[in-house]
Formats: sequence, structure tokens, C-alpha cells
Amino acid sequence: MRAFDLIAEEWNERRSTPIPALKFFLPLLPDGAAALDAGCGNGRNARVIARNSRLLYCLDSSEKMLAFARKNLRGIRNVRFVKAGITKLPLPSASLDVAFYMAVLHHLPKRSQNAAFREMARVLKKGGKAFITVWNKDQRKFLEQRSKKQFGVMWKKKDGTNVRRFHYFYTAAELRAIAKRNGMRAESVFYERKGKKAEKKGAYNLCAVFSRA
Repeated sequence: MRAFDLIAEEWNERRSTPIPALKFFLPLLPDGAAALDAGCGNGRNARVIARNSRLLYCLDSSEKMLAFARKNLRGIRNVRFVKAGITKLPLPSASLDVAFYMAVLHHLPKRSQNAAFREMARVLKKGGKAFITVWNKDQRKFLEQRSKKQFGVMWKKKDGTNVRRFHYFYTAAELRAIAKRNGMRAESVFYERKGKKAEKKGAYNLCAVFSRA
């Protein structure tokens, strides 16, 4: 994505620690897991995921983000880097035990969403789990856009320019439905704020655990 190439350097400076919601998913990893960090960005979550996995694919469509991931994860021997988007994963079918989609699915327009979930189901083994976070719209910073289903969220750079990042805002019911339609079964859907489960209003993220049916 061009937007993430444009902000990669500043993103790497500002986003160095794992997202708080990761704590809900790590205990669900099976021993010796083959894992995917889809939309890995600069690898902020991958270091922790790799520590709990046998093999981790770090995948991103932004070459510059992936370059920072390679740098930040240098020396971690069970990580493989892949430049690709999430609607066409260059991975074998039924090859993964778990897949992490941390703050990535909301960057896809509606026309691409089914393809992403189909690929998610394809690469997971039967019973394999997908861990998902997408932004929750029902929070103060999005008050003016509450009536909109999708809009651009701006990243203000140090030089004063703004970079528009596309965001689509799922409801919990919508997330369940698209997952079911593409061969995934909902195990848990909840809202999160600062690493704690929360009510929808004011929560930062909508989170889900889906398993391959």
C-alpha cells in the first residue's frame, strides 16, 4: 500500500511495542505452531509471536514496512518474510495452525473482503485459528464520521503533510457473517480497550477468534 510506504519511517518510530490486544490471543497458540502475521508492518507484534511459534511468516504489501520488519527482527531464525497482500497469500493450503490479522482487515474495501477471508480459510489447517482486530468506530475520535461506513483516517507527518489511510468499519455481526460465509466459525467476538475487554462504546478495537470449519 502506497500510504504505508509513505509513513513507514515515522510509523516505525512511533509504533515499536506490541498492541495490547495481543495478550488475548497468545495463550491460544498450540505448541510448535506454524503462524502468519498478516499485515505485519514493522514487526511490532512479530517478535512476541515468533517467541511462541515454531515458524512465523511475516507478510506485508508495503515494501518499506517489510524492510523495517526485517531490520527489527534480525537474528530471529524462525521468521520468514513475504511481500504480498492478504487477498492472495503465496502460502500452501492448510499449512498454518494460526493466523494473526492485527489491524489489517479494516484497510480493505468491501469488494476485497471476501477474498481475504477465503484466503484466511484456505491457508489454515482444519481447526486452525485466526486472531483478528479491527478498529471500532464507536469512539470519540470518530464522532463526526459516525454515520459513515468507511472513510480515510489521516496520519499527520512531521513535515505537516497528511497521508490518508482507508478504513472500513465492521460491526460484530458483519464480521461474524463474512467469516461464516467463507468457511470460518466464530469462537469469540469482543471489544477491547487498552488490553482489557470493554463495552462497545469507547472501545478501541473489535476483536475476534475464528476457527477453520
